[in-house]
Amino acid sequence: MKKIFYTALSLLIAISITACEGALQMNIPTTRPSVQKEETEEASLPDVVSTGALDSLQALQLAYEEIYDKVIPSVVSISVIINVEQQFPSEFPFDFGDGQQPPEFQQQAAGSGFVWDQEGHIITNNHVVENADVIRVQFSDGTIAMGELIGSDAASDLAVIYVDVPSDKLVPVAIIDSTTIKIGQIAIAVGNP
Repeated sequence: MKKIFYTALSLLIAISITACEGALQMNIPTTRPSVQKEETEEASLPDVVSTGALDSLQALQLAYEEIYDKVIPSVVSISVIINVEQQFPSEFPFDFGDGQQPPEFQQQAAGSGFVWDQEGHIITNNHVVENADVIRVQFSDGTIAMGELIGSDAASDLAVIYVDVPSDKLVPVAIIDSTTIKIGQIAIAVGNP
């Protein structure tokens, strides 16, 4: 289980940095193109933004779309219900009757996760599922399954949920070698708000 946590932690850090290998290796200019103005006219926007810069921005946009298309089948939405017992002071003036307990209410929360493997393991943040009485996982195709918390680590804020669904519904996230990541590379967070 520890191996899953540490691998998942590396994956959370690097989930989409290199999801589309080479897609983000573009020639984006770091300096502004020189602009020549006519003596009587102001420079217009197309004069300031060169075609090369626009091409680079379009390529970047397409790379983001490609990453999204590749990763989104692995992303899940997680909703939880936590049953909370009302806490009343001992001097509370009302009696709930013969042996009755104070009423409970339900708190709801939501978060994101991703499919780890085709055995039904889902990785999410511990704070999303901590103390949950009911865990519901919704896949990108709309499939909904009940989840069971099988492991968590508050220190790294990671948790593993198990869902019992057919393996064809489980699209594991692409794994990369986190040692190839360098400081300064673009990172993209993909989730299901």
